[in-house]
Amino acid sequence: MLSLSKKTDYGLLALSHLTKLKEGEAASARELAIEFAIPTELLAKIMQRLARADIVRSISGPSGGYRLSRPAKEISIASVISAIEGTPAFTQCTKSDGTDCDQLTRCTIRKPLAHIHAKILQMLSLITLAEFDESDSTTYPVVLMSQAAKPRTTTVMPLYGHKNED
Repeated sequence: MLSLSKKTDYGLLALSHLTKLKEGEAASARELAIEFAIPTELLAKIMQRLARADIVRSISGPSGGYRLSRPAKEISIASVISAIEGTPAFTQCTKSDGTDCDQLTRCTIRKPLAHIHAKILQMLSLITLAEFDESDSTTYPVVLMSQAAKPRTTTVMPLYGHKNED
């Protein structure tokens, strides 16, 4: 199933913390590592990748550290994932041109999977760091399929605090 790497989890934790800082404040990689019990060297490397991607800014000096390079509502989850681990891929064949696939000549699902992959990337591009607000208790309808493939609706808690427009 689709999942994020530990590095991306750690990066998102750190970024979520940075969204709560006041104007002009910064947090060091060491502070963030201690806060979330993450290995300091690993988090420092993650923060460097985020800085190279212009998601965070590195601030020098005694009260330096990291802060967001722009408002949280302008930073997509897709850009964070790409900065940390490269472009997300739903399947192995969406990571490359597919020529390394031993099923390429017989494959009947490459195009549908590519479509799903594109939709996932689109969704991740629409979710921003600003939506990582734990105080948001909005729920969202989700269509679940039963064994008989009849849709039914249930309500789930949000993963990313996306507002329900209903």
